Amino acid sequence: MGDLYALFYERGNDILHKRGNLCFITGSAWMRTNYGQSLRTYFNQKTQLLEVIDLSDCEIFESATVLTSIISFTKRHGKSKLIKAIRFTRKDQNKLLNLPEEVKQKHTLISKFPESSWIILKPEANAIKEKIEINGKQLRDWNIEINYGIKTGFNDAFVIDEETKNNLIKQDPKSEELIKPLLRGRDVHKYYFENPALFLIGTFPSLKIHIENYPAIKKHLEQYLPKLRQTGETFINQQGKKEKSRKKTSGEWFETQDSIAYWEDFLKPKIIYPNMTKFLPFSFDVDGNFLNDKCFILSGEKLYYLVAFFNSKIFRFCFSDAFPELQGNSKEIKKFILETIPVKEILDEEPFIEKVSQILNIKKQNTSSNTFDLESEIDRMIYKHYGLSDEEIGIVEGGAE
Repeated sequence: MGDLYALFYERGNDILHKRGNLCFITGSAWMRTNYGQSLRTYFNQKTQLLEVIDLSDCEIFESATVLTSIISFTKRHGKSKLIKAIRFTRKDQNKLLNLPEEVKQKHTLISKFPESSWIILKPEANAIKEKIEINGKQLRDWNIEINYGIKTGFNDAFVIDEETKNNLIKQDPKSEELIKPLLRGRDVHKYYFENPALFLIGTFPSLKIHIENYPAIKKHLEQYLPKLRQTGETFINQQGKKEKSRKKTSGEWFETQDSIAYWEDFLKPKIIYPNMTKFLPFSFDVDGNFLNDKCFILSGEKLYYLVAFFNSKIFRFCFSDAFPELQGNSKEIKKFILETIPVKEILDEEPFIEKVSQILNIKKQNTSSNTFDLESEIDRMIYKHYGLSDEEIGIVEGGAE
């Protein structure tokens, strides 16, 4: 995986005169994707970056929709220089008519970009972000686990409504052992989730289930054969058209697609977040819900504090731009990026447990209830925890959307 322009950058640097500069306008996905890490490392180690202009939020070409960046550099030699960096958002579109002057007047000076996601902020915002980061420990070093939701390979067979669930249990009470409450990415909101009354037939390969012991579920799944076979073979469906069964695996026909060895983590208290979203919502679940493959779960220690931090204005202000942008102004919350975000540790989680529990209880009674005041209290607790000044808080409050 990668983009062809990475090879042009490398070749361009190879043939560049030692006093020459190279400047390309290319896609900008490399700034925040996993596959772009090798290019970010290359820029840091093999070049002297001069200017980094992030135009990801802007419309640059009339005939193409592409997230865009402009990078200029010279060969690395001698002492490193400060890098001029600037990011233009959608509301800055008209400023692009005078791009050189905007870059000259409003750039941020950066000593070095990290090899994780490259985020460009205004000078005062960048100072706050550095303050947040220097006080934190990367999430990968916390006692937590992040796992993907359930991939069934064919949701029509494994995802059922409440009526079907009740019928299966009525036919065979043992069916209830395998039927799990299910949430989807669209059900996840800030702190809370909506219950869509959907359920998952949890025939995970890691359970080593004997399907003969669950006759009602076996009968239900058999109606989706031969589609359910995990062979990748082509067959003729009832409409006389060619169709493929699920991808080839070592799994049985009645099992979900992936092993799901971590299925017990779904039963524990956990943070839930969608893989693609416009709003960066993180909800908290203590009810043992399972998730589809449009979600991630985060389990482990200090979850009340972490869900408060993820939903805070500080998190949105400092780290929302770390995640790759998709068309439609959405973000993809990549696991490898979230794991690199530094979060300041906390000794006493009790104040966050109290506030988050209050929000959850209110939302459980009525999801449309307003919890703005409680969320604002949590923001103030986060500001105090990080030692932000009134001026810094004002900048965050003004910049966190």
